[in-house]
Amino acid sequence: VRRMLVARLAPEVLNPFGRTAEQETTLRRTIGEILAEPELDLDTSPALVAAVEAAVCGLGPLQPLVDDPLIGDILVNGPGEIFIEREGRLEATTVTLGSAREVIELSERIAALAGRELSVAHPVVDARMPDGSRVNAVIPPVGGPYLSIRKFNRLRLDLVPGGRHGRNWVAEGGLDPAMADLVARLVRARANILVAGETGAGKTTFLRSVTDLFDPAERIGVVEDTAEL
Repeated sequence: VRRMLVARLAPEVLNPFGRTAEQETTLRRTIGEILAEPELDLDTSPALVAAVEAAVCGLGPLQPLVDDPLIGDILVNGPGEIFIEREGRLEATTVTLGSAREVIELSERIAALAGRELSVAHPVVDARMPDGSRVNAVIPPVGGPYLSIRKFNRLRLDLVPGGRHGRNWVAEGGLDPAMADLVARLVRARANILVAGETGAGKTTFLRSVTDLFDPAERIGVVEDTAEL
């Protein structure tokens, strides 16, 4: 099925990171068409289509975690130790992988999607997926196998009410009106602003909101280790 999908669909449709709703529909329709071919002798139930999608061009048991918009991080410490960060809190999950070999194979597939090699010769990969998600994988002989996925945060908030994103920091309880107004004034005055906080605190989301207030005529330079902003 994987071979037939590769022959029929563009690579971005097969990538489990950042698939659009339209691409998802195309993918499932194509899987259904393949499963319906007489020589395969399979049914085309939605459950089977979903299972084939997860196994062939998804992330297997991890795919529902990737699809959950409330989950920010997925941490695989072993086949039976999979944790998630949901809305700032770390939680253990009931999701399991069959073996350490399955963790390695899944990590190799993800690395390949990013155009990277994960092997005994290159046992550590730190990669950025096409949608901006970050993946770190470690396999023997260095350690593990371990896999971590930090999903790309698509949240956009206006600093103050009345902006173009429909949601704002004041309504969400992140800033009171006076503080939001102060930050807006600081940006327009070109003041230096330091944004600091722990992982997942919302630094990048806040910076996106701040950049919305920049004059469109300004020239902006961005320096960051991993392109998130």
